[in-house]
Amino acid sequence: MGARHNGSEDPRGLTARSTRTRGAGVRLIALLAMLLAAAANDALAEGAITGHHLVPGAEAFRRGVENRASSDDQPLTFYFIGYIAGATDVLFGDQRFCPPQGTTKGQYAAMVQKYLKAHPEEWNEEAMGIVLAALRQEFPCK
Repeated sequence: MGARHNGSEDPRGLTARSTRTRGAGVRLIALLAMLLAAAANDALAEGAITGHHLVPGAEAFRRGVENRASSDDQPLTFYFIGYIAGATDVLFGDQRFCPPQGTTKGQYAAMVQKYLKAHPEEWNEEAMGIVLAALRQEFPCK
């Protein structure tokens, strides 16, 4: 005999609730993508992305590591980690820094956050240069 389905479940086993939950997740991802795009657009409209653009995300990242993050910190943290991930992908392999194999994007982000905190005098510099300086300090090539 075939399985019976009530009105709240479809043949794939999805309930109305699981479909709503999945839809909410997709909407959240779309919202975060729009926020990141808007932040990047604002930064580009002002000129180059500088350390000043990374500082709010770096601070949100730090609060997350310390388990003190608020819901407002999530988009800032995503922007920061996303920028660091992109920067390290671009810089990786050019022999200006030599991280051990298996270094994660989260570890890179933590190093850049620490560097930004220690060097506020560099916040006017381009963000890519700050990322490179932080990684060269942590992972000098021998």
